[in-house]
Amino acid sequence: KPGPTTRFWGIFTKIAFSVGLIVWLIASGKLDLRQLAELIHSPSLVFAIIGYWVIGPCLLGSFRWYLLLKGAGYQINWINSLRLQLVGFFFNSAMPGAVGGDLIKVVYVIRDNREKGKSQALMSILLDRIIGLGGLFAIGLVMALATYETFAAKPLLAPVFLTLVLLNLGVALFFIAALYHYRKSDPFLRILGLNVPGFSAIRKLYEAARVYRYRRSYIIAGFGLSVLIQLLSTALFFYTAQLLLSDQFTISFAQIASIFPIGMLTAALPIAPGGLGVGHVAFDQLFSMVGLQGGANVFNLFVLSQLALNLLGIIPYLRMKKSGPATSVDSTMNMVAESTH
Repeated sequence: KPGPTTRFWGIFTKIAFSVGLIVWLIASGKLDLRQLAELIHSPSLVFAIIGYWVIGPCLLGSFRWYLLLKGAGYQINWINSLRLQLVGFFFNSAMPGAVGGDLIKVVYVIRDNREKGKSQALMSILLDRIIGLGGLFAIGLVMALATYETFAAKPLLAPVFLTLVLLNLGVALFFIAALYHYRKSDPFLRILGLNVPGFSAIRKLYEAARVYRYRRSYIIAGFGLSVLIQLLSTALFFYTAQLLLSDQFTISFAQIASIFPIGMLTAALPIAPGGLGVGHVAFDQLFSMVGLQGGANVFNLFVLSQLALNLLGIIPYLRMKKSGPATSVDSTMNMVAESTH
């Protein structure tokens, strides 16, 4: 378990790296912070951002996680999962590198389900992320296939297309293997039981997914919700791109949707807080691949608006902390934190 000094320097390095990338983008003219003024000049964009955040990540996202917890046998209602979803947003946005919003969410679930193990609750977060990304990858691949001539005409886009195919194939094979009813023993559990670096973590995630083999409808419903959420997310990103760049380029939805998953996956890597800097560079390059410019500006407006709204999660957190026994939460948090190292 890393000590306080190690954690501090880890966080400091990530923030410094993120800031360095943003400064470089501004200095090179790839990022113009004045574009954020669009939030003032375009009420329709503000309405779209808030509408997406409420309907997508909040309502539909919390319901997806609620289904996963319910399918695994945890006692929780949708309202509580919504509160925890907002709390997770706050900690993930306001405290990069700290305990983490996902861990806070799990702590409250475990506290209210003492008879259940903490492992499945932890894995429900990862499964929720995988299913969410699966919906995004599926949309990207469909749009890439719809515009295949464009991809075939630009050699630089070949890796993007191949990545989308492999990501969709990987997610599909993972859930097919995990949800299949084997007549005898599960061959994948034997393989993942080998003493190979990384197999132990994958096995835990695989075993968590196996819990739903008799409740496949929860996974299917979760994937359906993911597709809907990611369609809304892609539509908002497309609308933002149109507002910022329509006077310079002709932009199609399929064009944006085919590169959006790769950009968001890059931004989700635990390299920089909130994907700042890394996501900016990724979208700048991806936009260039499809003949556009200004990807860093579009991502900047998109991600900063979402991070700002995520800070509203402090409200339910303060109310939950005030009404619940702090000692119980703190002890549970320490137990879960130790198990993650």
